[in-house]
Amino acid sequence: MTESILSPMSVSIGIGFIMIAFQEFFETVSWKYYAGGAVLDIAIAPVLALLNI
Repeated sequence: MTESILSPMSVSIGIGFIMIAFQEFFETVSWKYYAGGAVLDIAIAPVLALLNI
């Protein structure tokens, strides 16, 4: 079975690399944006699974 390049694991790793690369910028971001991103990620995951993306 082939996997899409946008699998949840690859997206999470990509976000991690971006956060490390722009660490100084992300230190100024409010925790509310991180919480919102986590909720959005959890909400999008089932939709992507249903669409087989």
